[in-house]
Amino acid sequence: VLDDFFIGGYGMGTDQPDVTLSQEIDGEIRDITYNIRFKHGGLWFGYTPKQYKMGHLYTSLKVGWGRAQLLNEDFDTGRDRIFVLTPEVGAEINLTGWFKLGFTAGYRWVNGISQLKTLDDSDFSSPTGVITFRFGGFGDGWEWD
Repeated sequence: VLDDFFIGGYGMGTDQPDVTLSQEIDGEIRDITYNIRFKHGGLWFGYTPKQYKMGHLYTSLKVGWGRAQLLNEDFDTGRDRIFVLTPEVGAEINLTGWFKLGFTAGYRWVNGISQLKTLDDSDFSSPTGVITFRFGGFGDGWEWD
């Protein structure tokens, strides 16, 4: 958007994997299988200096909001509104004028898990590793008057 900086939006989610939790039901401890529903989206900020070079630095920060829920056909389950921060840093390689390949590492920090049985923020927060295939016109060599 402005020189080496960009701003955009993102959205991601999953309805997998299943998780089995031991719970007391009618005075008896049973293993119950839930489907994890985890969705978030928001703003995406980034900085990519020296994009004209074949290999260059790539950094970004995703700031998002969303929801986490455990689903089960037999039981009512709680859902949580969540806040997510995901900083990442890595390298990007210009393979052609219209194709870039990126490798990043980061950390997804989640806050707001309180209604999901036996789970907390740390169960959704984790290191991340991403491989990105970017296609399009990037304007790396554009000359502005």
